[in-house]
Amino acid sequence: MALGLAPQPGHAQQANTTGSTVATPGGGTSGGTPADGTGAGTGATGNTGTTSTSTTASTAGASASSQPSQETAAPATADPSKVSTKTDDVQETKEAANGATDPQKAPLLVPGGAIDGKLYPKLFQDKFTDTATARGLLHWDVELKEDERLAFSYIVPPKQGIQRMDSTLQIIPFIIDQEGHNCVAQKSTDQEDNTNFAAPFTGYISSPRVGGQDQECKPGKFKVSLERRGAIEPSMEIPFEFMLWKVPRTSEEPTAAASTNATLTTDDSPAVPLTMADERKNAKLIGSGNYSGTLEPNKLQWFKVLVSEGQRLHVDVNASPIELERNADTSQPISLEWRVVGPTFNPVMTTGTTDSVPYDNVSVSSKQAVGIETVTNPIQWPNLEKEQGSGVGEFLSGEQWVALRYYRPQATANTQPLKFTISLAVSGTPLSVPKFVDNLTGQAATDAKRQEAVAEESQSKTSPRFMVRSNSTPGQLWTWAMVAAIVASIGAVGGVGILRGRGKEVSLFH
Repeated sequence: MALGLAPQPGHAQQANTTGSTVATPGGGTSGGTPADGTGAGTGATGNTGTTSTSTTASTAGASASSQPSQETAAPATADPSKVSTKTDDVQETKEAANGATDPQKAPLLVPGGAIDGKLYPKLFQDKFTDTATARGLLHWDVELKEDERLAFSYIVPPKQGIQRMDSTLQIIPFIIDQEGHNCVAQKSTDQEDNTNFAAPFTGYISSPRVGGQDQECKPGKFKVSLERRGAIEPSMEIPFEFMLWKVPRTSEEPTAAASTNATLTTDDSPAVPLTMADERKNAKLIGSGNYSGTLEPNKLQWFKVLVSEGQRLHVDVNASPIELERNADTSQPISLEWRVVGPTFNPVMTTGTTDSVPYDNVSVSSKQAVGIETVTNPIQWPNLEKEQGSGVGEFLSGEQWVALRYYRPQATANTQPLKFTISLAVSGTPLSVPKFVDNLTGQAATDAKRQEAVAEESQSKTSPRFMVRSNSTPGQLWTWAMVAAIVASIGAVGGVGILRGRGKEVSLFH
C-alpha cells in the first residue's frame, strides 16, 4: 500500500444535526433556531483549498474519537454472516417515483422497513428535467405513524455531455411535516460547491421518531423533497435513485466498535486487474488486495467491497502521471475521484490515515504519481443514533459500493486513459449484527414477503429485498403552498444538520 504525494482534501468532517425547527414562510424560526451557527462542520474543500470551521454543542450518542489513536494491525477478514445487509444478488425492483414539482400533487410513496428481522429498503427512481434553470424541486408524500422514523437516501450520478454548470451546483434533501416543521434529526450529504460534478452526489437524512410529548414532528403525512440548485447546460435529464425506509428498532443494544484507527501493515503483493462495471447495479464484489486498472476520461466505474459490522474499510489510491495532449486545457482541475457508498446510498467518508482529514480525490499530475492512504470510520448500526461526530450516517455494514472516475474537463478524442492502482483491506473484529424489530405491517409487509418469495426462486435467500410501490391517492389536502414558500425562500434559515462534501454549510430551508 504505497503512499504517493499529498492529494487535495475531499469532503468535510461530519458534525451534528439538530432536532426539528419550526420555519415560518417569512424566513423566521421559532423553538430554537439553526441560524445561530450551531450544526456546522469542520473540514476542507476539494480543489479550492479553503477551509471552514465552527463549533458544535455536545449531544448524546454513541461515542467515537475525532482523533483516534494509531496502532499497526494485520489486514482482517470480512465475515459475510456479520453484515446488516447484502447487495450482491439484490433484486433491483424499482419504479418511477413520479415526483411532482407542485407540492400539492406529490404522489404518496410507501417506504420499506423491517420484517422477519430483515431490512427491506424501497428503491425508487426519478429524474431532474430542464436542468438549465437555476433550480429544480421534486416532492413525494410519506405517511408516518406514532414512533416511526423515516430514512431517505439518494444517489445522483454525473452524466456525459455536460458543458457548463453553476459554481453552486448542489443537491439538497428535505423532510417537512404538514405544519412546516423541519423534521431532520440526522443528515450526511456529499455536496459539491464547484463546477465539476466530478463524482456522484450522495446523501442521507432521517427524521426523528415522530410523536411524543417533546417532539414537534407529529404523525401524519410528510413531504419528502429533493432539490437541485444551480444550472446544468445544455438542458438535459439527470436520472437519480433514492431509497425510503422506516428505521427499525433493535431487540438488543448493538455493540459499538473501538475508536482505534488501525494503520495496516504494508502489503507488497503484486497488483491484479480490477474488475469494474459501468453501472452500479452490475458492480462486482472485490476482495481485499492490490489492484490496477485504467479509467477512460469522465467515465464512472463501480465495484463493491464487503465490510462486516464494526469494521473499517481501507482505500489506498495512487494515480500515475498523465500524458497531456498538445494544447490541452488545464485551467480546470484534473482529478481521480472516488466515493464509498453504503447499501442504502448513505455516504461513507474516507479520511487520511495520518491526519484524519477527509479525502475523496487526488489532483492528477503530468509530472509525478500522486496518492493517499485513507480509511473509513467503523461501519456499524450504533452510528444511526449519533447526532454528531465522525461516523454519522455510516451505519449499514455489508457490501459498500465504490465509485471511481477520472475527471478530465475538456477531454478530447486524443485524451489518454488514466492508469491507477488501488489497495483495499478491512480492519477490526467483526461484531454481532443488529437484531431488527419488525415495523412493516399490512400491504407493505405483504409486498415484502412477496418480493422475498420471488428472490428465493432466484437463489437470493440472504439479501434484503428492495420493493417499490407508487400510490397516487391524493389523501388529505394541506396547505403545502406554505411548505413550498419555505423551501423557496433562499437563505432564510441557517443550516441544520451535518454537511460534508466541500466544507460548506447549507440550510434546509432556502
